[in-house]
Amino acid sequence: YNLTSCCPSCVCYGDPNCVSFAGEKDRWVLCDARSTSSCRQTENVCNQQLDHKNNNCVWNDDKSWISVFKNGSRCEPNPESGQAWIHMYYAETERNTWIDVQIEQGERGIIDNVSISTPIGDFELNAVRCFEYEDNIEAWTTTSNQAANRIEDYVTLKQCDVEVTPEIVWNFYDPNTDVSVQVTCSANQEIDSNGNYFGPLFVERLGVQVEDGNNMYYKDHLEISGFCVNGMMDKAGTYEHTTGPNGVDANCLVELKASMTQTVLNVSRQICNDPEVQRAGVEKCLYEFCDQYSFNSPFDGDALACLDAMFPPQYREIRSYSNSNVKKFVNAARSAFCSVIAPENLVDQCETEINEADGLNGFIQARAKYITMITLPDPNNCITKWDDLPEELPKVEDKDGYMITQTGVLVEYYDDENDEWLTVKAIPQNVVCGNSARWKFTCNDKDYKVLFEKQLRFTQVKTYLTPEDESIALLCPPTSGVKIKLQRGEKEETSF
Repeated sequence: YNLTSCCPSCVCYGDPNCVSFAGEKDRWVLCDARSTSSCRQTENVCNQQLDHKNNNCVWNDDKSWISVFKNGSRCEPNPESGQAWIHMYYAETERNTWIDVQIEQGERGIIDNVSISTPIGDFELNAVRCFEYEDNIEAWTTTSNQAANRIEDYVTLKQCDVEVTPEIVWNFYDPNTDVSVQVTCSANQEIDSNGNYFGPLFVERLGVQVEDGNNMYYKDHLEISGFCVNGMMDKAGTYEHTTGPNGVDANCLVELKASMTQTVLNVSRQICNDPEVQRAGVEKCLYEFCDQYSFNSPFDGDALACLDAMFPPQYREIRSYSNSNVKKFVNAARSAFCSVIAPENLVDQCETEINEADGLNGFIQARAKYITMITLPDPNNCITKWDDLPEELPKVEDKDGYMITQTGVLVEYYDDENDEWLTVKAIPQNVVCGNSARWKFTCNDKDYKVLFEKQLRFTQVKTYLTPEDESIALLCPPTSGVKIKLQRGEKEETSF
């Protein structure tokens, strides 16, 4: 979710975690049956919980229940309590010009439905229906003929490639209030040994992001309200069992006694440096971490082997594991992570530091400490001089025959006569000598006059595939940002 937009952005996802325009975070898990001592769901704990209407939660005794991954929680809101809604955002620009966004909670609080109300009617999207209709706009339902007739004026499909990933993205835009609502439909799905999703979908859910195109939204609208504005949910029930000072979050998220699923999430979020990763995306985020950083490690760039070592396949099924198995997973993740992130002579030190850290927080601490020490894939064939830099990022052929453009930065200047940007030099990330996180080059105004006289820009390029087969998804792993520093002195030095 893009919370770095220039426009005010607010998001709710998961079960659900919400972030307001001001960055205030809150969550409301309905009927959390996890014990604060064992961190596992129990019927006894469930019977003590109250739902959004302060009715007793109900334990699901259905014999067909397999796991949280496939069926969701066994502890559910009381059927007599009806729907549970969270009011995300209301904005009224002028009389009869307004938008109202609400989300409906399901088991655990995951988002089942989104309802967007406007003067011409309501537009609604259900998580299950989203996947049933895939790229068909009929996945949306409306409450009036006017809304039905104009739905294509408001709703557009942004992403739908369910053969690659169980995710569909729709965008709703209201031109009258300049408010957009991006709805991401996601689901759990099995992953094979090659990292591909397969089989039926489980636990369909939504993520909802509201973006107001009015930067001064608190002044530009006549009236505004909802969580996006005040950072407050109208909670009820025993929600403090989850988020209170001595609740499940405080006792389970950083302790080794947590369940396998919670431990996997905690460790993976730190390794991937992404606190929003959910269980369905763990394998993907760890694979991308390995794909980006494992070049000069014992894995020699084999991202799948790195993934299997960091997250052994025997621990991927979502079910109950013993504490000894949880510890074995942590040990495996720690060993593989340190072998990737730390220099060879500091791997043992990295493991010790993680092991001795408070709870499991050592992973993120080690990442911050060692990531700038990652050595380059080919230290005997690296570049030290500006003149030796190529004029474009090189492409290499991977084991499947696809041409991959290497990650790096393009140094460009603006050609006024032809009204275009031209590349002077390319800085490939993996051929720069020394510390891959810091690059420094110098050039002079005699040989590179345009750099001193023209408008400059630096374009960061991520690794991507350019296969001839267009049906194959592009590989677009996460890449750290680049900070540029220019210095001009007596020696006409430009360093960055």
